[in-house]
Amino acid sequence: MFATGPANNAYLELLGEPCYALINTRKGMNNPRTVEVMLDVTLLFSPPSLTDMLLFGKTSAGWWFDLDTVATGTSATQSGMSFKVTRNATATATTAASPVFGKRITLWGRDNQTDVKAYSNGSVGSTVKTYTAAEASYSITTDANDITLGKSGSNFTALRLHEAAIRVNGIIVFHVRPKARMQYGDTPTILPDLSGFGNDMTISGGVINTNYLYASNWSKEMAYSGRENVG
Repeated sequence: MFATGPANNAYLELLGEPCYALINTRKGMNNPRTVEVMLDVTLLFSPPSLTDMLLFGKTSAGWWFDLDTVATGTSATQSGMSFKVTRNATATATTAASPVFGKRITLWGRDNQTDVKAYSNGSVGSTVKTYTAAEASYSITTDANDITLGKSGSNFTALRLHEAAIRVNGIIVFHVRPKARMQYGDTPTILPDLSGFGNDMTISGGVINTNYLYASNWSKEMAYSGRENVG
């Protein structure tokens, strides 16, 4: 799996329509034979009762994470969290657990040209795709469309992005770790790619502090003038 050090202590928050994030370059992503994708995220809201809603990636070409969303007013776990890859056909692997609104989760999808697996918080899902030799002979399908986060067609997902990375053919080609200081930087709409390939992530359709913001995960404990421990 990805070795990225301690969990990131900051996040980019996308507050929903019309704001989402995208990668519009694909440097180092040509002729993909293997791919690994890591997404450290907290979902806050998504349109209800949708099937195969794109979370991160691009549907029907390359790879993507998608999920089924629950009905309005339901705080239960979302369902059908999957990592999908297209070679000669779509290969699907499901995660061990799906996101719950307001709870941080790390998703990891991997296609190593032998099988496709999906992990959530380090646990592999029960649905795994194993390739035949003929299937594995194809490269992963690509196109020129953007890789998107938080937008599926006309539907937008409110979320906190803590970290994301993509490895293609064994090389990290995209890696972002939002920092709270980006809130006051010269270009808050750009999350710089730490991989060195220059595949920066761009925030689209938003105004800072209205549609998106940067903040820290950590906060001081609230004041409490009673017993030392509550409960």
